[in-house]
Amino acid sequence: MANGLSNGDSLASLSDDALVEIAAALETRHTILVAELEKIAVTVGLEWRKLCNAGVKLGLNAALALAGIISAPVTFGLSLLLTAGSAGMILWDGMDFARDLASHRSNRRQLREIREQADDIEAQLALLIAEMEARTGD
Repeated sequence: MANGLSNGDSLASLSDDALVEIAAALETRHTILVAELEKIAVTVGLEWRKLCNAGVKLGLNAALALAGIISAPVTFGLSLLLTAGSAGMILWDGMDFARDLASHRSNRRQLREIREQADDIEAQLALLIAEMEARTGD
């Protein structure tokens, strides 16, 4: 991390001013990440809702197609028209569902990565604060 602690840095070898600068940079980056998290969380919620709607439509059309096939002997084959229409809608809804699922997965992946970065920054800040408190004797 450019503004954080690198693996080779020892907190004891850094000056107080350097610790304060690093902490300020980490806090700034953390604030930016929190804002990104809030924005992505809203997007993930909306994508989830779209995914659920697409799944419901897909399930309803599949149920209609099965009902058409089951009732075909009773209706002398007229329900097969319903089945053919439902088959077309299953294909259409399946494509919608796949598109929404791909979008949802990429947003979830991005949300997970941002959360991991924020957790890393919080851990580094905790180390810096502990070092500063140890130096001041608090």
